[in-house]
Formats: sequence, structure tokens, C-alpha cells
Amino acid sequence: MDYVFVALMMKDENLEWIEIPPDKLVKDGKIHSLTVNNKSFCIVFTTEWHAFASKCPHASAPMANGWCEKNKVVCSYHRRKYDLDSGKGDEGQGDFLKIFPLKEKGDKVFIGFAKGFWKNLFK
Repeated sequence: MDYVFVALMMKDENLEWIEIPPDKLVKDGKIHSLTVNNKSFCIVFTTEWHAFASKCPHASAPMANGWCEKNKVVCSYHRRKYDLDSGKGDEGQGDFLKIFPLKEKGDKVFIGFAKGFWKNLFK
């Protein structure tokens, strides 16, 4: 099953929501690499916030070196493109970039990570 469909089926209670520090939320259109609570990811503001894996699924290149165009993030190493909403790679790529859910509450932005097996077991 593709990651996109798994993410859409994931219930809120199976996610650990972590606040992104406000000083790390820069609305400059550039991709920023962050680590919060030992979780690494990239975040960018286009017309809204997007969070995704910090490494390209094609060759593990750092996605923070890339850029965004037409609602896609472009890997700087091999110019692979991924949809910022679904993570789906362009036609012919056959891969996906992991997308993380985000939610805003007031002026705070939270990123959702799947809870591990043990956290779900002992909730």
C-alpha cells in the first residue's frame, strides 16, 4: 500500500503531535531542515505549510538543498520532483517522498509522527 493512502487512513490518536518552535517557522519559501524531539524533517511555506522527509527517497540526498516549484519539491541532486501534498514522484519515477501531517492551532504549528508500537500498546 502506498504511503499516501496509509497517511490518509491514519487516525489522529495514532499520531504524536509535536509543536514546531515558532522561531523555526520561516515564511520565506525556502526549505528548512529541522530536528524536533529527535525527529528530522524538512518544512517549507508556499501558500501553506508543508512537511516532508529530510532525505530524498531516490538517493538519500538532503531535501533541504532543493527548492519548490508548482506545488512540488525538487531534489537538488537528480532533479526528481515530488508533490508537496501527496509525496508522489513525477511520472516514471515510481517513488514517494514521505509527507508528514501538519495542523495549526492559533499561531502554533504541530507536526504529526506515527506513534511507535509500544506507545500505541500502552496508551
